[in-house]
Amino acid sequence: MSALAVNLNRRLREGAGSAWFPYLLVAPLALVLWGYVVQPMLATFVESVSEDGTANYAVFFSSSGVARASLFTSLFISLASVLLCGVVGVGMAFLLKRFAFPGRRLIEAFILVPAALPPLIGAIAFQLLYSDIGILPRALQQLFGAERPVLAFDDIAGVLVVHTFTMYPFFYLAASAALAGMDPSVEEAAYNLGAGRLRVWRTVLLPMLTPAMVSASLLVFMTSLASYTAPLLFGVSQTMTMQIYINRTNGDLPMASTYASVLGIVSILFLLLMRWYEGGAATGRSPRAWPTSGARSSTRSGAGWRWPPRSWPRWSCSPRSRRSRWWRSPRTGRGPAR
Repeated sequence: MSALAVNLNRRLREGAGSAWFPYLLVAPLALVLWGYVVQPMLATFVESVSEDGTANYAVFFSSSGVARASLFTSLFISLASVLLCGVVGVGMAFLLKRFAFPGRRLIEAFILVPAALPPLIGAIAFQLLYSDIGILPRALQQLFGAERPVLAFDDIAGVLVVHTFTMYPFFYLAASAALAGMDPSVEEAAYNLGAGRLRVWRTVLLPMLTPAMVSASLLVFMTSLASYTAPLLFGVSQTMTMQIYINRTNGDLPMASTYASVLGIVSILFLLLMRWYEGGAATGRSPRAWPTSGARSSTRSGAGWRWPPRSWPRWSCSPRSRRSRWWRSPRTGRGPAR
């Protein structure tokens, strides 16, 4: 038995350096992706064209049907959810990670409660609180003597409220991790070189938060696009998920598969767009010129410490110049060689 184990171990060590060994490791992953991702998507597309060919897609994109309106409504809800969740989540992360105040630890504990609750519970809770039959609008109606409930969220507004306050933890967690791992000397260097708060946020903080923002945007967009309980409870019937359910319930499986195929294509396109933005567009704004280490900030007290060091050539962040221009070195009194 020991000889067999030794022989097997020797063969594995010899095979680790061969050309076929990486393919052996990737094979189980490829089988899982094929069985649970690619094959179901192909089966859904085949079902959508099984009876009438591309007639279902022609009906989907016709101007008189509800399919295109459902697509636009789902896209609007998803994009608006990404924007609102980004504002709330990043704002909370910046407030809790950059400022110290009493009760901060308690707020950090309660701020993640929506992430621990199932989406159905959050949708029902907000319906009972803020819809036309909600507690708060009815109480305000009785207080002000109004004919209708006051500050009641219904239809698309109610869906956006549910999405915002149940999905902002995606942005909060990603932005908090990025801010915690950020080198503070980069931001301090920008302030010492004359950049204002808005310029530092636009040219330093935002590019460094780009990977976190992209990952959170993908999670929020995909979750909002596949949301079913919030549109159902707030009466928004013209969404992709609601139309899939309605067509499947009515026995029109090819049309339901058409909705699902279009929904999958939209998700893949948004994924490719975010990957392009992170790898291409965001790279052009990354603050490559800022030094990240090697000296202490000028805000610290102590003789002889200054930022940047005297031996470093320094550059100007003045808005009068669109590109960085070298200052004269304090040691030589000359600029860079030309």
